[in-house]
Amino acid sequence: MTMTILRHSKLAKVGASALAAAAASLTFAAPAQAAYPTTPYYVLAPTAYQDDAGGTVTWYNRSVGIQGYVQTSTLIPDDNVNHTTVYFEVYDGKSVKMTSTTRTASGQNNSARLDYNFSIGDPDGLKAVMRVRVTVCAVRDDGSQDCSRPTSFPREYA
Repeated sequence: MTMTILRHSKLAKVGASALAAAAASLTFAAPAQAAYPTTPYYVLAPTAYQDDAGGTVTWYNRSVGIQGYVQTSTLIPDDNVNHTTVYFEVYDGKSVKMTSTTRTASGQNNSARLDYNFSIGDPDGLKAVMRVRVTVCAVRDDGSQDCSRPTSFPREYA
């Protein structure tokens, strides 16, 4: 009977090659990026029908992403709702208004919906957005309007 004895260095080479082959066959997943926190919002104009805005606020470092919709829905034919506007205002930690913008769904007495996705704030600025205030107004043909109370959505922390 013949016996083969492997020396330590030869055994180490065989083990190292097997380990390298096994490592090469593995695929490693990159670590997951932490998701930015989001806050849902929904604001309804004080009308007898569905004039509203809703969606999510995504809290970035110094700005926010706003995604959602605004809609006007005429369920009462003689109400003469011309359009529905949603107002977005962003504030810093000291309740100082940083900037604002609007989005409008023009219904001309018919149902209309506008989807949007935009950022607001100053990503290169020194102050972070700490609060978003949303107001929805249903505007009639004669210029009169019914607006919701301004609703504030504070920054969420993950």
